[in-house]
Amino acid sequence: MYANQVKDLEQNRVEAEIGEENLRNIATNYQSIKSILFQPR
Repeated sequence: MYANQVKDLEQNRVEAEIGEENLRNIATNYQSIKSILFQPR
């Protein structure tokens, strides 16, 4: 998903600001999921 976004950005298929926002959202979601799945015990 992340890689596809980067490809779209490089090919200017997505407006840069929107694309960067999407990448940030993906990264944030990933961190959230990771913290939920791998809670310290």
